Amino acid sequence: MIRYFTKRIFSLLSNIPFGKENEKRKIEEIKKSKNIAINNQGIGNKIEILDENFNGRINISILGNNNTILIPKTFNIKGTLNIQLFGNSSEIKMENIYIGQHLNLVLGQNFLTSKVPEKMKIILGNNFCVESAQIENLHSNTSTVFGENCMLSSDIWISNSDHHPIYNTEHEIINKANGLNVGKHVWIGRGSMILKNLSIPDNCIVGAGSVVTKSFSEENCIYAGNPAKLIKKKITWDYRSEDFV
Repeated sequence: MIRYFTKRIFSLLSNIPFGKENEKRKIEEIKKSKNIAINNQGIGNKIEILDENFNGRINISILGNNNTILIPKTFNIKGTLNIQLFGNSSEIKMENIYIGQHLNLVLGQNFLTSKVPEKMKIILGNNFCVESAQIENLHSNTSTVFGENCMLSSDIWISNSDHHPIYNTEHEIINKANGLNVGKHVWIGRGSMILKNLSIPDNCIVGAGSVVTKSFSEENCIYAGNPAKLIKKKITWDYRSEDFV
């Protein structure tokens, strides 16, 4: 009965035209689902969750205006998806996602200053798989982007911010955030930390417990250590294999 009721809600939502009043109605309808909690403190915010087939929970908190959260295709949540969005005109987008224990997505900073962050993005590519992780993108006009077919193990922390400014002796900020990009088919091992302003190439592995502090350019490699460095070239990996038994 619950499955039918939830499915009916999402079917109705897909037919409502866009607009601020309709977005408000959509959010109110989504709130009726037993495994979705929404705290929406703003106007013009758009939330789309078009697949109800999950056993876990989704918690969404928005403090700001004209933001978009899109979960448009099949996803499989065994644990919890927590989304915190502090800011304006920003976006979180994902599709075909698997979450084992939990995934925390943090976009923007709670308003500790008079400036409100805006135009931020977290994009998770198709077939994104995670056991447990926190992904943060806190600053205006920055993005954290994952390519398709990425796999994250557990206890992973990814942040496109140092959280606090660092100045030189001329009082100029020297640790501004620009963006973070993880390529296609990247496996990030347990307990790793990925820091700001860097890129990880396609078809790579980040070894368990690594701290990635800079960009790498060579694909099909293993990077590991603290700080991470090139360990092995000419590799690839798969989610599973009958030969690996």
